[in-house]
Amino acid sequence: LLQQARGEWFNAYSSLMAFCSSDKDKKEEIIALQRLLATLMSMLFCAALNQISQYENPFEVLDLAALKEESVEFLRESSDKVEVILLWIQRLIVESMDGGLLPIPPPVISRVFQELSRGVVNVNNVRKISEFLFPFPYAQLISCMLLLHSLLAPFVAGVLLDKWYWA
Repeated sequence: LLQQARGEWFNAYSSLMAFCSSDKDKKEEIIALQRLLATLMSMLFCAALNQISQYENPFEVLDLAALKEESVEFLRESSDKVEVILLWIQRLIVESMDGGLLPIPPPVISRVFQELSRGVVNVNNVRKISEFLFPFPYAQLISCMLLLHSLLAPFVAGVLLDKWYWA
């Protein structure tokens, strides 16, 4: 599921790179947008990995210099970093559409929003698996039943079957 989330986010990022304006006058703004998107996508995946792991891991993130210090501080204090970064990405996309950096009609760019949201859904499904553990008594019961089955099956087969080669 985590690889599906990564794939969804990669598709969204590559689509955004393809949708960037080819206007020569906006070249500097487009490069800044692409770098900021790369940083945010890197942060998004790292935050997702940290959210589902049981320990805080210092994953590497691409160039945090593109972000303001107060934004980084806000993110550090946030309880759900994935949601915050996702909202930042969505806001950046909308602002870039308004600024002419992403001159794509809304029905086409909605695919990017859909891929971003499906990635978060996959991360939340992984969180459900990692946070809600399999009940210990149930696991012990299954182990005992498997042991009992492996011990009794040969004897039951020998008693019920007429010929020895069917056992």
